[in-house]
Amino acid sequence: MDVIDFVIPWVDGNDPEWISEFNKYAPETKRIDIDIQQTRYRDNGLLKYVFRGIEQHAPWVNKIHFVTCGQKPLWMNIESPKINFVNHSDYIPEQFLPVFNSHPIELFLHKIPGLSEKFVYFNDDSYLTKTISSDFFFKKNKVNEVVAFSALPVGNIEHIRLNNILAINKKFSKSEYIKNNWSALFSIRNGKQLIRTIPLAILFRNFTGFFDHHFQSAFLKSSYELAWDLFYEELSCTMNSKFRSDIDVNQYLIRYLQYLTGIVKPFNLEKYCKFFKITDDLNIITNTIKSKKYVEISINDYPVDDYDYRISEIQKAFEEILPKKSSFEL
Repeated sequence: MDVIDFVIPWVDGNDPEWISEFNKYAPETKRIDIDIQQTRYRDNGLLKYVFRGIEQHAPWVNKIHFVTCGQKPLWMNIESPKINFVNHSDYIPEQFLPVFNSHPIELFLHKIPGLSEKFVYFNDDSYLTKTISSDFFFKKNKVNEVVAFSALPVGNIEHIRLNNILAINKKFSKSEYIKNNWSALFSIRNGKQLIRTIPLAILFRNFTGFFDHHFQSAFLKSSYELAWDLFYEELSCTMNSKFRSDIDVNQYLIRYLQYLTGIVKPFNLEKYCKFFKITDDLNIITNTIKSKKYVEISINDYPVDDYDYRISEIQKAFEEILPKKSSFEL
């Protein structure tokens, strides 16, 4: 079996020291209005289930690179042999630090010391609830991914997606891509996204977008290196953004590049993964967790009045299916 690592970035936004550092560099309009003395050093209690899920359902993983600005959850076992604590300063050049923007943090992942050629990038709100093999992420030297065109939907990061697509259109021909990758692009394994791909392939001369998701993404480290060769200007501009900016690109650009270089194998990700906002129906969220129907469940944070109650109920659901403390916990 090939060596495959996981990468998980994390920040404790309630940490008084982090807030103080954030406010030191932030423009006045971005500063966090919070009484630091009343803020507790905590996370929402769900991160440990990310690690429990990995240990139970993907025990074959070689190493988990846990990326932070130096923060460590109080419950975490720093002596665990499978975990590598990565400080931003371990792989991001000093001139770009400190950074409070996830995009530069993502774009230098290939520089993490000891990172394997094949790795999987996880969000810290994505949980494995079903046992899988490494074939779920990689088939030989190809990554499993939904290969589908998309128009740009309305959302809070659409300017970033647009920047990604502008960069792609400068370097790649859509007609050549379709000609060389038609079997992957029009495969039924892409699921319902094929419905969008067909008209977008026909009607528009240039790339309008690719299907994006909030689940894990498999990468080759060499894809990152190629991206830095092809898109140095765009990536360098983003590295100078301590906070999210309208000129940013993100790791989606590297995922798009993997499509365009033909190293992606069509895969119906939505069949195996389920996305929720924490504002969604709580009973549906908790029942879906307990059903263990999906390989991966992602629960994205949004402002909501009964946040603590929702977190408590979600935690109970995860505790029911992942009750055993992992080796990553004290």
